[in-house]
Amino acid sequence: MDTKISILFYARRASTTTDNLLPIYLRVTINGQRFEISAKRYLEADKWSIESGKARGNTDEARGINAYLDMLKQKVYNFQKVLIQEGKPVTLETFKDKWLGKSERPQMLLQIFQQHNDQVTQLVGKDFAVGTLKRYETSLKHTRSFIQWKYKAEWKCRLN
Repeated sequence: MDTKISILFYARRASTTTDNLLPIYLRVTINGQRFEISAKRYLEADKWSIESGKARGNTDEARGINAYLDMLKQKVYNFQKVLIQEGKPVTLETFKDKWLGKSERPQMLLQIFQQHNDQVTQLVGKDFAVGTLKRYETSLKHTRSFIQWKYKAEWKCRLN
């Protein structure tokens, strides 16, 4: 599936600050779905160009804001590239998680051990004997007990 991504910067007039400054927002649209977030930059209304989505002029303030907006645009494209490199689909959800720094939880030892035992359970009578499964279950219980003793932590893991 070809991902269509577009980037827009706009000044939100409805959210004017007490100093009459407009907050600048970033809108990323991926396959028709929008993600909007504040760019954490503010500007006077007459210094914002709606057409170009940038600050007007050649002042230090305008150059600084425009450089920051260009950096945000590059960050959007970098995240898109990273998602593609990781083999993940570029969707609003995956992009948003990447932008907000949410990551997948790594699998923990006891979870992997339990998944293994579940697979062995399905193969009992074909590739594994019942006694082998019982030994794996015993090993998981001992491993869990050791982790609880050593790290004084309660680990949630379904045990058969």
